[in-house]
Amino acid sequence: MAVAVDVPYFFLNCTFMSSNESNNIRKSQPASLPPVVLSDGRIFRYACLAGAVFITINLFWLGAKPVALGLFHPPLDKVAHIATYGLISTLLWLFLHRRYSLLVIVIVSFIGVADEFHQRFLPGRSAGLGDLAADIFAAVVIVSLLALGRRRND
Repeated sequence: MAVAVDVPYFFLNCTFMSSNESNNIRKSQPASLPPVVLSDGRIFRYACLAGAVFITINLFWLGAKPVALGLFHPPLDKVAHIATYGLISTLLWLFLHRRYSLLVIVIVSFIGVADEFHQRFLPGRSAGLGDLAADIFAAVVIVSLLALGRRRND
């Protein structure tokens, strides 16, 4: 199924379709305005990757700011860890074609370890195994739920 999106001339004519459909459309397009073909949801997947990278970078950058000190008090700090790492897990799982669940868990666990290691060197912050456990717990639970939902829909 093809969906043509008409946008202003300077954005070109973007078309979301399979490569077979795009070959038929290309023949009818003028040579000066070739369509931009976005197949297999690549834009969505790369947007998910960009979101995961953005959140991860901000974990380290904003975590080093003085405002991060005491931002969440227990037990809300664990809820914040679960929400943040659950979102990163979801975005990476979507980027990886809704597969490779173990890889997503390993990547998110590595991010959690790196974040806790980073916190050891920040004044007023400390690394905690409870925080790391919440990070890994979020990755395992979210990816398991996503994989279970995918199996039920297939």
